[in-house]
Amino acid sequence: MAGRGPFGAAPRVRLAGVTIDLLEADDAIDLIVDRSLRRQPGVLAVDLVTLEHVHHFGSGRASANQERQALNSSSRAGHVTWLSLLADPRLAKWTYQLTGRLWPSITGQELSRRALDEAQSHRLRLGFLSAAPERRQDLEHYVAGTWPMLLTPRYWTAGAEVLDDHETARQLADRISRTSLDILLVGLGKPRQERWIAEHGGATRAPVCLALGSVLDELAVPDTHQGGTAGRPGLERAWWHVQDRGRAAHQRLVRHPSAYRALRGDSFVITPKTTANDTSVGGAR
Repeated sequence: MAGRGPFGAAPRVRLAGVTIDLLEADDAIDLIVDRSLRRQPGVLAVDLVTLEHVHHFGSGRASANQERQALNSSSRAGHVTWLSLLADPRLAKWTYQLTGRLWPSITGQELSRRALDEAQSHRLRLGFLSAAPERRQDLEHYVAGTWPMLLTPRYWTAGAEVLDDHETARQLADRISRTSLDILLVGLGKPRQERWIAEHGGATRAPVCLALGSVLDELAVPDTHQGGTAGRPGLERAWWHVQDRGRAAHQRLVRHPSAYRALRGDSFVITPKTTANDTSVGGAR
């Protein structure tokens, strides 16, 4: 049986240096809502573990190890606790071998939609931070049309020139803090979004930050979800999918092989010694 971690009875495994909290989707959503309502000190940051995540934070490359260690240090300083969820069915093979149970993967689309459903139901205040200003209006229209009873959500976009400068990144967090959010959905891409949350998530005063990668941009493209609004030219939608396929091909050919090698040689169950003080991304010690 996998060792229990800081989130109740949720077992934990480490795949290629990356810690995963094995939870059903309902349990993960319950944790997010509970933390949002209780507003306990510190930040609960929710990350989605995929092969791309293992590439950026796993044990297969020296630079990824350094990235993980830097994030862990920033997270401890900023009182950020990471809930890392299985989000890639390709990783299910290893979790099954380690625990004897087939755990479901929770996609960013599922997590974001369910978080929005719960926010509307519980009257939680949401904010969206994404990297694509050209899609912001589409995202606003889609959220307003799908969750019309949601308390007025707030939207921000930030590019690399803002996020990679410590002072401007901090100023962004300060602006967000003045809106008294309950949940901040962050879609800046890996590893930039994890860096920003670890360093500045606490300054936003949002009790929960969801690291969602490209999910917010996907929600803003009408033909990536059922019932999407019309209006985006077909050529632009087609270009989005060409880009998406190109990214996927690059990941398969260049990034994922090293991740697979690390998975084969460095995956195990975490012992029950793990405590609630573990704030790390990937569980590095």
